[in-house]
Amino acid sequence: MNNSFITYCEINLDSIIHNLKWVKNRVGEKVKICFAGTKADGYGYGIYEVAIAAIESKVVDYLGVAIPDEGIYLRKKGINIPIIVFGNILPEFAEKIVDYDLTQTVCTYDLCEKLSYYAKNKNKPVKIHIKVDTGMGRIGVFPEDSLEFIKKVSKLPNLKIEGIYSHLSSVGRDDEFTKEQINKFFTVLKILENNNIKIPLKHLANSASIKKLPETYLDMVRPGSIIFNADLPELKQVFSLKSKVVYVKKVPKGYRIGYRGSFITKKETKIATVGLGYIDGYPFLLGNEKWKVIINDKYFPVVGRVCMDQIMVDVGNEDVKIGDEVIIIGKSKNCEIKINDIFKELDFYNFLAPSINKRVSRIYIKDGRIYKTKTMLEEISGRNRN
Repeated sequence: MNNSFITYCEINLDSIIHNLKWVKNRVGEKVKICFAGTKADGYGYGIYEVAIAAIESKVVDYLGVAIPDEGIYLRKKGINIPIIVFGNILPEFAEKIVDYDLTQTVCTYDLCEKLSYYAKNKNKPVKIHIKVDTGMGRIGVFPEDSLEFIKKVSKLPNLKIEGIYSHLSSVGRDDEFTKEQINKFFTVLKILENNNIKIPLKHLANSASIKKLPETYLDMVRPGSIIFNADLPELKQVFSLKSKVVYVKKVPKGYRIGYRGSFITKKETKIATVGLGYIDGYPFLLGNEKWKVIINDKYFPVVGRVCMDQIMVDVGNEDVKIGDEVIIIGKSKNCEIKINDIFKELDFYNFLAPSINKRVSRIYIKDGRIYKTKTMLEEISGRNRN
């Protein structure tokens, strides 16, 4: 793809739609989908563009955000689909939840009281989802306190308990603990059933659970990273990150490269400098031959310490020139680097995409063509722009 950007990422909205449809097919027609991938600026891919793709998939029933401002932003952009705020908020922000018709996660009575107060004053209902802490240790009511909490909250006017959920912390990492969490949540649901308390939406499954634990699907699932990271063969890659060679020079054997001279050339070679660094989202730990990039359909090692704005690549005697494309994440004809390859190398999940700096231009692909380009300085719309 020819363009005037030095460093840019391509976000394939068609792949997001495909992956969401795959989730729907996996969980079944009766199970709703709350797409958690709109939180944190759409996992770094662009909250509005990702939300629109999710809606266009026609399989998403809810969007999930972390904080009210994300939901408010989407409302102001004209999105009317139900939006669940996953994070606990301070009571003073309750009025915004009511004003913008957001659905709020709750685990404190003070917040419920405030939500009820504003909903009653404005003559509007407000929906809430009860969060139960079964072992994540983040937010949520303890399972043993859930019944009394729900009974107390249910008496507040204009407050509708639409959902109850928990979050599994260790799927695929600690099967025993995961079973404990599932059993705790199911015990809460059984207690509610025995007390004739009916809550429409019970949800437990996150991305890892969708892949591994069908018993957790319940009434709704919450896919997030599974949509973007595409670590199953049936899923399509959403994201690629590319840059360009900005400088090439031949250096002698024994030449020091980068901060602290941490890489020393073993022979005469060519060093290509590439126009992105750790501030753009390239992991700092992947310097000094720990990782590679693709240039002209070949792999080359990154050498020296990763700089804030640049990386150096040892290209040997290959014919690499200023302006050549450098693939950080993505594929050429015969080579490919997946985002999950980097996660495995770092043993640090989901590191790269949310860290992409706003100065890195975004190119959105839809219907197989460029749909929109976003830069730090401007947003250019147009399907045929190159």
